[in-house]
Amino acid sequence: MAMLRMSLCGLSLCAVILLWPPPSLAGQEKEDTCRKDMGKIYESIKTLYTLEILKQQTNPDSPARKFMNKSLPQFKEKCGPLEASSVRDLENGKYFRGLVAYHERLKKSHRHVKDTGAIISDSELLEDFSVLQ
Repeated sequence: MAMLRMSLCGLSLCAVILLWPPPSLAGQEKEDTCRKDMGKIYESIKTLYTLEILKQQTNPDSPARKFMNKSLPQFKEKCGPLEASSVRDLENGKYFRGLVAYHERLKKSHRHVKDTGAIISDSELLEDFSVLQ
């Protein structure tokens, strides 16, 4: 009797596996699109922040923050919870703090190199800044 039940369970499991609909590719494409869109948002914010550093003006009404405040609601509406941790990092300022910390470390290291007598232009400073992420 137990053998019969086991074989029926195995047969029904095989039938379920064979008849189960395959995962849709649309969901995977949406995830990929959302991931690419979030990458573009990060790159745009990093670029705007770098320009702010060059102009030496960082304030709450900065172009990077304005861009973030404008683009995140549209992104949330389009992608929902798919990139929730990235959205959270932008909203709570973790990404901005990371940019500031990286830029400060970079300035400190360049200051140290300049103190040794080497000459570093501002364009080289920005090339190193683009390595972030």
